[in-house]
Amino acid sequence: MKEYINLYDAHGRSLGATKDWQRVPDAFDYIIFKDGDVVKAKNGRTGKIEFKSDTFNSILSQLALSEVHKIKVTGGVYDVTDTFKFQSLSNLTIEGEEDGSTVLRRVYEGNLVYFWWVENCSDIVIKNFVLDGRCAFYSDTKAAGVYIKNSSNVTIKNVSIKDVQYGISAHDSATLNIEKVNVDKVVPSDYSRGIFLNKCDEVNVTNCKLTNIDTDNSPVIFDYHCKRASIINNIIDNTTGNAGIQIYSSTDEGKSMHIVALNKILNVTNYNGIFIYNTTETPSPEDVVIVALNTIENCNGAGIEAQAPFVIVLGNTVNSVGGSGLYVSSYTKNSIFALNKIYNASPGIHITPSAEYVDVSHNSVDNCSQGLKFYCSDYVYSKNINIEGNQFSNCDYGVYNNANADYDKSVVFAHNIFSNISEEVFYNFIETATYIKNIDLVTENSGTATFSGDGSTTQFKIEHGLVSTPSKVLVTPMSADAAGEFYVTVDDTYIYVNYSSAPASGTDNVKLSWYAEV
Repeated sequence: MKEYINLYDAHGRSLGATKDWQRVPDAFDYIIFKDGDVVKAKNGRTGKIEFKSDTFNSILSQLALSEVHKIKVTGGVYDVTDTFKFQSLSNLTIEGEEDGSTVLRRVYEGNLVYFWWVENCSDIVIKNFVLDGRCAFYSDTKAAGVYIKNSSNVTIKNVSIKDVQYGISAHDSATLNIEKVNVDKVVPSDYSRGIFLNKCDEVNVTNCKLTNIDTDNSPVIFDYHCKRASIINNIIDNTTGNAGIQIYSSTDEGKSMHIVALNKILNVTNYNGIFIYNTTETPSPEDVVIVALNTIENCNGAGIEAQAPFVIVLGNTVNSVGGSGLYVSSYTKNSIFALNKIYNASPGIHITPSAEYVDVSHNSVDNCSQGLKFYCSDYVYSKNINIEGNQFSNCDYGVYNNANADYDKSVVFAHNIFSNISEEVFYNFIETATYIKNIDLVTENSGTATFSGDGSTTQFKIEHGLVSTPSKVLVTPMSADAAGEFYVTVDDTYIYVNYSSAPASGTDNVKLSWYAEV
């Protein structure tokens, strides 16, 4: 005779009776709930209460997790007295209520409590929880959100983490999905970070929000020696630390791909919005970092700082930062900075010594102290730099070169537009660079100058209008009285035509055709 049993859905509601033990599709193995101060767990198939305890941790331990694959935790506040570790498990989902009513609360004053510890596991899903690290019982914060180590295919989704020493820390793991995670109020400690990814592969951090993160000198999101990571569409607001997002892109294999896109980074107190770092002596062309379409506002340091080769920075908006809008360091090689919009920075774009093979093109720089700044040290200078199609407007200086370093023709300025520059279009003009059709940056000019001789004047001045002292000058007499013997000298404003004998007196009788080029 077959036994009739009751079936229950994912929320414990009765589905009626059945003639066999076939479980309901997608039903939970166990459903954890609060009954007054007691925590209970009922079988998701039979509805029978099989475990009960005063603490949430004890219930999980009793469930014998190695034989359980799906657990539901209903709404309520559950006291967490110690770290619970998922170790050597696979195919486990544990989830709370989607409305955020399932709260895990620290109630332990001793050592640091980790809400979830996942180690040597695979196919783990943790979702729909609030992790509260500062409870009413204690004034300190000795809690951390989620710790992941040596695991694969782990998903943390729709989890709010607050009042902790760090939000999520993942190490030596692969295929991690961190989605819709909110981290709020991280307090200073040696390990304080919002999200830390250490030597992981295939990581996605999407649609997260990190606020009020006090990280001392650590980044809010730190991608450290990871192989492939995507950090997309996140919000970072009101934080300290050395960066909102930092990518340390080198790996042992020398092959990595990182994408940082569509993030909003606001109000970073200490330093940069986005920091890309890789000082490997022999970097691989496959070590690529793409930073695209991010918005960075109100950072004390640079908007985006690159100290790495093979960086592509496209279409970002940087506004109101204390340092450079884009900072291109000496480690930056074979990189592209294009289509970015930079406002209210000092300077807009900063290129430091030894940067090589860098393309800076079609950026818009507005209302900055210097539109573009070249900085050299002990005559170490950047080369193979292409500055093309940019628009610099409402700046004190269009291009500011801190010293007369011996740049070469591999520094090219082409088709740039300079408008409403209040001081100088070019400070410390780079005479050895190559200039091609820049607007309001005159490097080539010509004309006809007409003077009236008085029989005693031997020097006539022609204003050439170039940005610097010309290196090439050609003066040709256009009248008989101008055809005497003369030589030419120049400075940054005038061409001086010096006659051996003064031309004869007359009206407009000394006519000279001239050409000058920097």
